Amino acid sequence: MDIIYEELKEQGYESWVILIYDQNGAPPTQEYCKAYRDGHGLKMRVLYDPNQTTAVYGDKETSIVSNEAGTIVYRAESDLVVELRKAIEDELEADF
Repeated sequence: MDIIYEELKEQGYESWVILIYDQNGAPPTQEYCKAYRDGHGLKMRVLYDPNQTTAVYGDKETSIVSNEAGTIVYRAESDLVVELRKAIEDELEADF
């Protein structure tokens, strides 16, 4: 996850990990997010959604790319970095 984050942050893009469950399937806590970030060595922000509001986008590892208007242009329920990178590049090319 941090690979894409590092490449795009210099261009002004932001990336987050949003946790909707902890390891036991319960709503995550702030402490769990910190442990998750540290345990995975992430530099990007790790947010938590204890009300699981973002679960409408997927109930497992979900990657979402949105454009400046907030429209979701890519969604995948996995961590397929190659496909995610291609979707970002396609969206960037579409803007030019």
